[in-house]
Amino acid sequence: MCSSQAIRSEVDRVTAYQPKSCVQELFRDIADKFPDAVALCENDRKISYRQLDVRSSQLARTLQQSSVGPGCIVALYCNRSIETVIAILAIVKSGAAYLPIDPGHPARQVELIVEDARPSFVLAHNDLVEQARERGLEKPVSLQKLLEESADSPETTPDIRNDPLDLLCVLFTSGSTGRPKGVMIPHRSVNQLVKGQNYAILDRHQVCMHLAPLAWDVGNFEIWAPLLNGARMAILPAPNPSVNDIAETIARHGVTEIFLSAALFHLMVDTRPEALLDLNTIMTGGDVLSPSHSRRLYEKNPNCQLVNTYGPCEDMAISFFYKVPRNGMGDGSVPIGQPIRHTDVFVLDDDLQPVPDGEIGELCLDGDGLALGYINRPDLTEKAFLDHPFSDEPGARLYRTGDLTRRRTDGQYEFFGRKDRQVKISGKRIELDEIEMVLRQNALLLDNAIILKSNDDLESKRIVAFLIPRPPFEKGELVRDVLADLREKLPEYMIPAEFSCLSELPLTSNGKVDRRALLDFPSQAPGELMRKNVRKREAWETSPASDNNARATTAHDKTTRIIREIWAEILGISDPGHDINFFDLGGNSLKMMRVHAELQKRFATDISLVYLFQHTTIASLASYLDSSTGDTGLEKVRSRASRQGQALQRLKMKKKGLRK
Repeated sequence: MCSSQAIRSEVDRVTAYQPKSCVQELFRDIADKFPDAVALCENDRKISYRQLDVRSSQLARTLQQSSVGPGCIVALYCNRSIETVIAILAIVKSGAAYLPIDPGHPARQVELIVEDARPSFVLAHNDLVEQARERGLEKPVSLQKLLEESADSPETTPDIRNDPLDLLCVLFTSGSTGRPKGVMIPHRSVNQLVKGQNYAILDRHQVCMHLAPLAWDVGNFEIWAPLLNGARMAILPAPNPSVNDIAETIARHGVTEIFLSAALFHLMVDTRPEALLDLNTIMTGGDVLSPSHSRRLYEKNPNCQLVNTYGPCEDMAISFFYKVPRNGMGDGSVPIGQPIRHTDVFVLDDDLQPVPDGEIGELCLDGDGLALGYINRPDLTEKAFLDHPFSDEPGARLYRTGDLTRRRTDGQYEFFGRKDRQVKISGKRIELDEIEMVLRQNALLLDNAIILKSNDDLESKRIVAFLIPRPPFEKGELVRDVLADLREKLPEYMIPAEFSCLSELPLTSNGKVDRRALLDFPSQAPGELMRKNVRKREAWETSPASDNNARATTAHDKTTRIIREIWAEILGISDPGHDINFFDLGGNSLKMMRVHAELQKRFATDISLVYLFQHTTIASLASYLDSSTGDTGLEKVRSRASRQGQALQRLKMKKKGLRK
């Protein structure tokens, strides 16, 4: 065998799916083969696979002394960091399962998670220990302190034997009842997701970013995909990173692969497309992918592969993938593609019978990626995980996703939204997602969302369309043209009764459209909007003098005006108000990232996103910016931004071997 064939054979063996192996065994195999390769990097810190193996084994033995072992669940109240990854490996090596809890979750949600999961041990970042205690987590232990105590422990991995179907982690996801439900992920689910797969190149030559929340299934994919294939993981530690933080991390560590929610991908393309130039793979998912943003990515980086993914947490994040063609695919919806390896797919009707190709049915999944069920919720488990009606294998199960899909004649699958998004008005069945799909084909719009609004009486039910226009636009003219287009494609009973124009859609913490939040957004009948054909900014820029206008005489009038303009544009409202909280106006983390990007451009300064979350009114933010970016401060900040830009450019040149 020639040397190149031998190398390829070794790579295939290292990355191959090994269904009888558990996660700690797969990691130990990688650490033995590539001990000196960099496993983790975070800012200026790096540790090798050997160091990661040793530190996690030492911590595992210390955990065992605290009675942590098989059958235990260890809660992790931590942000992304090298120490957190060490802790995750240590928990797994001890034979226990880990439960990541987002420190940004409200107290009540943390309480519900603890009630269901009942963790026997709690690890928290040192600065989060007190907060963890306040949120109802019993006797939280400082992770940093425990790492220090474990430094003298034996370096060998504990001799623990797990079964591939033993519990690896518990990930909580939102429930339709409003109570989060804990998905029990076994070792085999992660194994099949990242070993021997076909949706991306997963090998030791990649640098993968760890960006998603730890409590999200994608965040766990970002951990295991590199570590079980010998790749390098670049950790972005900031709990609320800005687009600049993402861009800097990509450049600093030479990231080659990244997973971005669809909304965050759109934001990066809109604000920092140059940061994506050196990536070879971008995976996205969690919501509908915009074809126009896909085209813009390929215009900037034709060598990158954009992969649209779909998958519920119950099937460990990725069940389908579609490699978006570089030569274009039109303006229709982007399909979810084909199932990944080790995943079987069924499209069934209400009687759980297969539907023909081309017909819409409920998507049901089978395969090695399936979760064990919902922790301490047998009622939900029984409802979602059925005895497999098409398998003779003992114990085989089928997971009902509740999502609607269809298989096209070319073998690709299309996603049509939730099964429970079907409504009835005047006795007629209406799929709200069908209206959304028609609107997505309208060249006047960037995006849209359709919801059903109603008062107490059933007669008040009405379809409401939230439109994200492609600028420039006049609101009244836009609604008129959109209506004309809809009436050409849909029956009258499917035409929305009310409309609202927004700069972007509200999102949940996982980057999905927050349809519950849309219920509180104002909307109007088309005729009212057509009569109000006035640009948003003119309303408050030309309004009579008021208390807010009086502030124009102050030294920070210009700063205030710029912030008002940005907020008005991004929030989609005429006058945000001087002392109203950004998040009370419909803002969210992604919108704050957009505000941050615009402020950076308008002020030409390096403003930390952290301070925007601390100063959430126009008055507070203007005062902060004026005090921190005055004449002397402004020059200092601009100088620092210039130096950082030059440093990032040198990093890129060094990576490409072009350093002079």
